[in-house]
Amino acid sequence: MARIAAGDQEAFRALYERYVDLVYSMALKVMRDPAAAEDVVQDVFLRIWQRADRFDASRGRLATWLLSVARNRAIDLLRRDKRQRTVANALDEARDDSALVAHWYAERDAFVHLSLDILPPEQRQCIELAFFYGLSHNDIAEMLQLPLGTVKSRIRLGMQKLQAALQAEQSERGS
Repeated sequence: MARIAAGDQEAFRALYERYVDLVYSMALKVMRDPAAAEDVVQDVFLRIWQRADRFDASRGRLATWLLSVARNRAIDLLRRDKRQRTVANALDEARDDSALVAHWYAERDAFVHLSLDILPPEQRQCIELAFFYGLSHNDIAEMLQLPLGTVKSRIRLGMQKLQAALQAEQSERGS
């Protein structure tokens, strides 16, 4: 980051290539729109290029900081978009057939997020990093500074609890 703050384009290119997928995953999770997520990625990396000196390694890991910047920027854009949307646009969306599909996805996503709430924080964190941000088990272990076996165990145990919750939900709906 010090090299980027000094204007080193090669250092910036290396940072971009290493973290663009992670930043995009975070932006897509928040925005739920690929084009909007790409805009967030572009904005985040532009801000990093312009403000690389704001990164403080003593306060945390680079990947965590990048995810924070991406999440905050995406949330800012969502809030701005919500303020700009009119009631007429909301009604038009409700009439559209795709609104039904979007509703189904929203319900499914809500169930997944509610189900994640039943997990202990350490299992939830590992599962979110793996499935929502696309990190490998090795990347998670490195990021969280945990043994690889611990990360794998947390994901496995968390997935077992989620599977049990899903089966219970399906049996309730079936009866």
